[in-house]
Amino acid sequence: MGRILKTDLYRIFHGLAFYMFPAALMLIFILSLTMGDEAGITMSVEGILEDTFVTARYLTFMPLGFLVTYLWNTETRNGFIKNIAGNVTGRHIPAVTKLVTGALITVIYMIITIGFMLVGNLLNGYTIVWGDPGRSIIKLGLWILIGMAFVALMELVHELTHSAALGYILTIAIWTGMVEELILNIVALIDSKIDLIGYTLIYGMLIEDRLWVSLIRTIVYLAVFAVLAVFTAKKRDVKA
Repeated sequence: MGRILKTDLYRIFHGLAFYMFPAALMLIFILSLTMGDEAGITMSVEGILEDTFVTARYLTFMPLGFLVTYLWNTETRNGFIKNIAGNVTGRHIPAVTKLVTGALITVIYMIITIGFMLVGNLLNGYTIVWGDPGRSIIKLGLWILIGMAFVALMELVHELTHSAALGYILTIAIWTGMVEELILNIVALIDSKIDLIGYTLIYGMLIEDRLWVSLIRTIVYLAVFAVLAVFTAKKRDVKA
């Protein structure tokens, strides 16, 4: 497992696709420096994290979904997964390493995004204060866990379909809210008394202000998607 994880990390950090997101952020950062002066305005770290998630829905998590979908389907097309299939003790191990590398990319991309917003706000004249450190840490952990749950879902979709196109479409649909809107509308047609908003991964977090509830819900989603992805990989034949 260690060798496969090392190989996965090598492929990620030596590939151009991983660096497309930081390059795009740098371009946005350069352009944003010309957008006015906000001197004298105070913003807390917690407030920046609030803004980060709104930004990250489109700016961070969509590139994350595109990247993992591209990497996983490229290795399938190029026969990489076929070559390592005989070197592991279980079919589920490549799925586990994908989840680990996906989680690592999530953390890196979120750190880059938060750094981008902190530096951008400072250079645009905002005064940054700590605010409530406890809530800030919980929110940061929540954003990262949501990204990991998303990666686990994309890994499950990959193991079920091996379709890059579906992965790209789902990434867009999930982070623009289309999937949750569809689910909520279907439920409303069946029985308008059922309220699923509090249980959805994104809308539930955005609407309610109970951080611990959101944290627990996200951990449950992450665990369910990860277990199903590994179980699916274990039951399916390795595809070239």
